[in-house]
Amino acid sequence: MTEDRRSSGRPAPVMLSGSALALGLVALVAEIVLFAAIGQLAHHHAGGGVTGIVVAVVVLALAAVLWGVFMAPNSPRRISLRPRVGVCGVLGLVLGGLLVAAGWTVWGVVVGVCGLGLAAVQWVMGRAQERAEAARTDCFPGDPS
Repeated sequence: MTEDRRSSGRPAPVMLSGSALALGLVALVAEIVLFAAIGQLAHHHAGGGVTGIVVAVVVLALAAVLWGVFMAPNSPRRISLRPRVGVCGVLGLVLGGLLVAAGWTVWGVVVGVCGLGLAAVQWVMGRAQERAEAARTDCFPGDPS
């Protein structure tokens, strides 16, 4: 690890392989499904048509900004692990419930499962990162000055 990585306070980039890569891909697919559900619900509740498309684009842009600020792995404002897991699980269940209520039962169940799956992946990967950071701290103690 280079000196500038340790002094920046940000975690060093990690090359994903094996199970971490598989979990990352599951998380990516689940996030795409949740964004698709957000767009579909925005379009549906705006009444469809051109208005629905415009509303869906605006809502998706807002959701992407919020995700980038609070949930993205490299965000300096990323929320801590437990609230992040809760957000993923609750978001999936709420979106899934809204889709079921709108008449898209199978799609709603898929979205709910993806939200819970994303929460599980966030938990597993977050705990692994916490353990890795603890091990790094043990190996590279702080600057004695």
